[in-house]
Amino acid sequence: MNSLEIYRFLFQNPEFEWFYHETETKKLEFPEDNNLEVFLDDIGISVEIIQNKIAFEKYQLPFTFFNSVVEFNKEIKATAFDNDIVVHKINDNDFLWYDHEEKKSKVNGEVASDTFLMQNAESYFRLLNFFKAEARKEADDIFSLVDFFSESNRSFVLTAFAEKKRLVIRYPQRGLPDLNEMKNISTDVQDFLDLYESNDQFPIFLKNSLIDKCYNISGDKLSCICHQLKEVVQEAKLNFNVYLHGISLEKIKAEYKEYKNKYYSGQNEVLNKISGQILALPLSVAASAFAINRLNDSETGISLVLTGLFIFTVYISYLIHIYWKDLISTKVQMDYDFSLLSSQSFFEEHVEELEHFKDIKIKLHDRIKRLSSGLRIYSFSIWFLNILLCIYGLNFIFPSATVTQNLMLFLGLMLIFACVDTYLIFSEDSKSL
Repeated sequence: MNSLEIYRFLFQNPEFEWFYHETETKKLEFPEDNNLEVFLDDIGISVEIIQNKIAFEKYQLPFTFFNSVVEFNKEIKATAFDNDIVVHKINDNDFLWYDHEEKKSKVNGEVASDTFLMQNAESYFRLLNFFKAEARKEADDIFSLVDFFSESNRSFVLTAFAEKKRLVIRYPQRGLPDLNEMKNISTDVQDFLDLYESNDQFPIFLKNSLIDKCYNISGDKLSCICHQLKEVVQEAKLNFNVYLHGISLEKIKAEYKEYKNKYYSGQNEVLNKISGQILALPLSVAASAFAINRLNDSETGISLVLTGLFIFTVYISYLIHIYWKDLISTKVQMDYDFSLLSSQSFFEEHVEELEHFKDIKIKLHDRIKRLSSGLRIYSFSIWFLNILLCIYGLNFIFPSATVTQNLMLFLGLMLIFACVDTYLIFSEDSKSL
């Protein structure tokens, strides 16, 4: 029989009503049975008979036995992984088996895919042994990952002297720190160890990242390290490449913030100009309509008002054209600045770090689009209202004009506006906005 078959025979057999003293002697008790005694003797287990019960310590089993996940988390040791391991109850109906040769967990004998209790425990002990091994290395004048390790106090220390930070990590004598069995940390641990050994430069960056990620954590720092290893590796790679390329991300972000403020200032200037003129538009329309109405008997006066409206419309259209060119210039300069930034080789290797700047660019683009739409609406409003005022004034000069004639005049003037709007006011690079 292999270990799994022995476990099934003893603990999954309805013929045996066994009992386990989990919190006291750690002994297992089975009903007295001659055949069972012979079987236990054959597999090397010495038993004693206590009150008609077959009793023996669990440590005699050819595998490491835990009755529950709680007991596993409290008592597991690194040496347990030299044998097969079983957690008898991971829930009401299932047991978890770890095959030490295959390095696989199995629920009820089937490969487990939704629990990483065993893998995480083994990876934790690998990581802890790594820190112990690093502490035993002869001190390097330049670098030492673990600055102090005490097995008696069950703690070790990582120090960042430049930042004056000291990270004290305590570990349990047996058992595990708080690990999430639903999250697999084995890959993160392996990536950390592989990166540490990849070259002589990475260890200092990994150490600084470990301290940075867990320094301000008030709780279990060892648990923090285990759960933050993926982020630690990412940050270490990022900082290494920042160092390698001789750039400062914080400096770039500060400079780009200045660019953002500069672009916002340019857009706000356009917006303020538009806003001021929009606020004055109702007053100018009302004043023009009032003047035309008061001068209804004076063709000369109405003609002068209509001439003023025409000049006003041409001038406002000219200003709108200038604002439009300013928006285009702002967008072109902004795209150029972003292209210079994104073309740096650092961002080719760390695309995710460019997302911060992309978000700023997208927001600025959206704002430019809204401003350009506002300019078009404002231009249409000026022309539309002034065309209506012109037709209103011409009806006083030519009172015999019919509705059809007025409609044709309106459509003709709007056609003129469409041409001016497309080919003069918004003629430059309109598609770029």
